[in-house]
Amino acid sequence: MTRDRDFTAYVLARWPLVARAYVLLGVPVAVAESLTREVFAEVLPRWGSLQRDGDLGVELAQVVVDRWARAGAKPAPQPMMVPTPLLLTSELEQRMALLVRLGDGLAGLDETTRLAVVLHHLLGLDLAEVAAVLGATPAAVRYRVQDAAHTLDLGSLGLACPEAAAAIGVSPPDLAGIEARFRASRRRRWLASGAIGAAVVLVAAGVTLLVRPAPEPTLDPLPVTPADNPVGVAWWLGGTLHLDTGTVRVSGVRHLVESGDLVVYGDGDGQVVAVGEDGSRQVLGTMDVGTSLVSSQRAGLVAWLEPDQGDLVVWSAAGSRVVGTLPTVRDTVLVGWDRDRLYFRDDFIDQSLTVGSDELVVSTVSPPVSGALGPLVDVAAEVQLWPERGLSLTVVHPVDRAEVVVPGTSGQLSPDGRFVVTVGRPGGPAAYDAATGEAMGTWFPDDWTPMAAAFTSEGRVVWSVSRVGSYTLIDCLVARGYVNSFAVDSEPCTPRLDLHGVPVLAGGEPGLVPST
Repeated sequence: MTRDRDFTAYVLARWPLVARAYVLLGVPVAVAESLTREVFAEVLPRWGSLQRDGDLGVELAQVVVDRWARAGAKPAPQPMMVPTPLLLTSELEQRMALLVRLGDGLAGLDETTRLAVVLHHLLGLDLAEVAAVLGATPAAVRYRVQDAAHTLDLGSLGLACPEAAAAIGVSPPDLAGIEARFRASRRRRWLASGAIGAAVVLVAAGVTLLVRPAPEPTLDPLPVTPADNPVGVAWWLGGTLHLDTGTVRVSGVRHLVESGDLVVYGDGDGQVVAVGEDGSRQVLGTMDVGTSLVSSQRAGLVAWLEPDQGDLVVWSAAGSRVVGTLPTVRDTVLVGWDRDRLYFRDDFIDQSLTVGSDELVVSTVSPPVSGALGPLVDVAAEVQLWPERGLSLTVVHPVDRAEVVVPGTSGQLSPDGRFVVTVGRPGGPAAYDAATGEAMGTWFPDDWTPMAAAFTSEGRVVWSVSRVGSYTLIDCLVARGYVNSFAVDSEPCTPRLDLHGVPVLAGGEPGLVPST
């Protein structure tokens, strides 16, 4: 890390703000510093791509919020505990008094408003950026921030928040601790949401089911041929599985996902297998080959449906075991994961399954206020995508349930919930701002035909396309507006890779391929 001066300078500048933000959110100073260390350790492996393609402020804030939620800090914060400085000047005494008033006031606000105030007035995000982090509209964020200013009655919060936060004494940036944390978690980053206990309980419809704790059998490791993957997801074609830094020979792959640092595939016989970068393999179970295999890469969770209308199975890379099963009724469809929440449809009812520290809880998903003409299409960062009347889709935002209609017969949300990419219109896939519905434009030429597609963890799309009888694999930014806003000098697409067929892409999104 010390070799990257830009990252070091970034940590030195942002460490105090992040730690103080956690304190304002009700976290004790010592815990706030630990969370801050974890935040920068999570940002470190993505630093290069974020500099090229991302908005650092938004990405950092998203990690801050995610860590806060994972730490169990979501309920109303406890009274602010800030050590009193040994040398208390009159200026610092005034700041401490302001800090107490601000802390008490923030504790009385709802969770989303509290986050909006801290992100906007302390971390310095503008309203549109706060909206992107919270999955809301800028108008809704503006209302919350203005309402908070009226409720707190501290004058300008833009002045009061930084002034009060300056009274919070935090330790100097722990550069060595960040690097140590990164190295320790490099192979197991999916543990960020917390280790899942061995005695996980599934609670659904008043029924408690103990999980099956038996370990899965291992297979002989596969020889790995070193090779850099030219695109941002694992993929399989013609018996070769392309990992991040090498390839292995595997036959009959039908489904493919990434989970933590593992790649998980389902083959034509329904066997579900996890493969490591070193070629190690582990059998996870069996699945209905006609259904989906879905994963949350960050949380290290994978789900599938067992054959013959069997159980819904949830497997965790933390401990390498099945952590829960759920009996299904009929016509079950897995929609996908949003962080640690699985969305699915069973018996014609849209539902979600939450993976917690000691239980899995099922709840019903509410459709849009305007109604929906079909099942839930996708969820990302709590933003939902539903079918709408005519050739259109409805985007529903989590905070105020605001709805935005975009053209298309099917589509998918980007992992951060900021964009929706749709198909079903002449001229190929189209990208829209999920908050406003504004057309953003894609880097997808109109003379290409999408055959397969998958979002990467870095906000890009890997496309498998047909071009006049030939096949090409290419990795592009999701929307032209994304490049114009954040990385105007970066290459929008990687060099094209010509193939002899259509590959199976990890996390392949069926909603981005026109139905035939």
